[in-house]
Amino acid sequence: KAAAEAKAAAETTYTIEDCKAWAMKALNAKKRPIVQEAFENVGATSFPTLRPEMFNDFVDYISSRL
Repeated sequence: KAAAEAKAAAETTYTIEDCKAWAMKALNAKKRPIVQEAFENVGATSFPTLRPEMFNDFVDYISSRL
């Protein structure tokens, strides 16, 4: 249990604002498809349907492709 808690604490937790900022970075880099793929990858269609448990995967998807 302690190992799992340590792992969770070590992971960065992103906010919806972080997600929007990364999406803007991709859009500004003319990489709109990456943003669309990120939404599909986490199972959301837009920011209103992006749930907190999806934030890390969303940011990771975009950041690893820019």
